[in-house]
Amino acid sequence: MFYSSDWLSGTAEMLPEEKGVYIDLLAYQHLKGSLPIDTRRLARLVRMSEPEFMVIWDNVKQHFNQMDNQLVNERLTKVMTERKTYSQKLMITGIFASLIKKHNNKFQIETIKKAFNVQDFMYVEKELVKEMVNQWYNQMVIQMDNNLEDEDVIENEDKSILGSPPEKQLKKPVRKKEPLNTEIILPFQSEEFKAKWFIWKSYKKKEHQFSYKSPESEKASLTELYNLSTGDEQTAIKIIDQSLAKGWKGFFKLKTNIEKNVKSNNNNWAESVISMGQSIIDQERDTTPY
Repeated sequence: MFYSSDWLSGTAEMLPEEKGVYIDLLAYQHLKGSLPIDTRRLARLVRMSEPEFMVIWDNVKQHFNQMDNQLVNERLTKVMTERKTYSQKLMITGIFASLIKKHNNKFQIETIKKAFNVQDFMYVEKELVKEMVNQWYNQMVIQMDNNLEDEDVIENEDKSILGSPPEKQLKKPVRKKEPLNTEIILPFQSEEFKAKWFIWKSYKKKEHQFSYKSPESEKASLTELYNLSTGDEQTAIKIIDQSLAKGWKGFFKLKTNIEKNVKSNNNNWAESVISMGQSIIDQERDTTPY
């Protein structure tokens, strides 16, 4: 967004040629993300000789700061970041709203709305947002349907005991078989790891036509990744990146990885997965002047 009043007040003391150089450099940063620090390259960007540029640069450079080996205008960087975040939020909420609109059960709608958190999808690549939101939504619906069925079974059992004719009271109520625990507990709960794990599953499906056949097989793969990373989240992410880069079907230890002790706060996750059965092992308008 270009705010004319901010531009006029922020550049009121500049000469016309200084404004011209300034706006050109801002436009280039907007396209590329940053500016080169070399004044010769800056002069070339605004189509001036370096001596001509240096005379103007002395009065313009105060609006740019050095970050690493690049120059940036902080106001522009902040606005670009905020708009990117805003755009991501709009996309996520739009996808979620379209799913809710199709839902008929009002009770489930309110429960799903309370459970939905936009921040869970802010670090997901744009191309994968729709698929990931859909996957979360479908899992919520399935989970709620299962809970509702269990409640119906218990209610029917109570009715059969209290309100049935005497001859039917002798029949033992048939309780629905308890469903297997299908909840996937990730070893690391950061948004970065959640997004990376989703990317890994999407890659396996697209490149190798493979999908985890059961929650147990996915938990086994997570356990393998956890053990290879010795409980370190960044190492686990690097292992996934390594397999993605090389087109591998599975995980392999990093050659440059230095063995670390497993952090104690991660032990609970490992134990909870192992306790589910040894069998699974086998299978995101500033008013500051420009």
